[in-house]
Amino acid sequence: MEARGLTVRFPGSRGSEVLALDGIDLKVHEGETLGVVGESGSGKTTLGRALLGLQRREAGSVSYRGEPVAGPEVRQPLLRQRAQIVFQDPLGSLNPRLTVQSALREVLLLRGRSPTEASDEIDDLLARVGLSRDVASALPNALSGGQCQRVGIARALAMEPEFLILDEPVSALDVSVQARILNLLLDLQERLGLTYLFISHDMAVVRRMSDRILVLEAGRVVEAGPADRIVAAPSRPYTRALLAAARLEALPGSGRTSPRQEEHPGTGA
Repeated sequence: MEARGLTVRFPGSRGSEVLALDGIDLKVHEGETLGVVGESGSGKTTLGRALLGLQRREAGSVSYRGEPVAGPEVRQPLLRQRAQIVFQDPLGSLNPRLTVQSALREVLLLRGRSPTEASDEIDDLLARVGLSRDVASALPNALSGGQCQRVGIARALAMEPEFLILDEPVSALDVSVQARILNLLLDLQERLGLTYLFISHDMAVVRRMSDRILVLEAGRVVEAGPADRIVAAPSRPYTRALLAAARLEALPGSGRTSPRQEEHPGTGA
């Protein structure tokens, strides 16, 4: 995924405009995790949506494997299959009236699976994300936050994507559950060969997950580079402030680490 000069504006009060993204350049290489970090309002979520063509952009270009990514008014079925997004709010991202099984079946049927094939694949998807078959009949409000996020990840995986945008995937979860979900994401990336754009306000989480880090401030890239360098020797005061605010003691270890530190319980945290 590559972006050049990506610019997005939103209407403000009294006819004014808010510059959400200001000429963003980035490239996500196959198989890596690019971490995008910044405080609330820095443009992180807007960036993720604009990369997938879900947000109209004012200027700039986006391409995936060399093919242009159009805006939200254009259907792009191939991109929708190859690239998926996992949302910040685990419960809010699921239809409250659909059971887990129905939510996953809906995606699989859209992909052309028969009802029998869909049922078989649902079991496999749940197993991949560390959930038992018993969860299939549950509604979202009967699940924990961690279980809901696992379902959201399973729903994204149902499309067999190559590239996932992870928009604050653990920010709404307790710290102990965060570690399990991060381990799950690392394990899935290793087993399935996935590429991630990992969005977070928490430098500790980004530090744990990323090969490279891009720092956003007020819609602009203020620092970018290998994760180890950004953490060890940040060049901007803004980056240093993000590091100082991070809960580094909650997720020990510098840079990317192996996800094998915790077992996933059968029902998922």
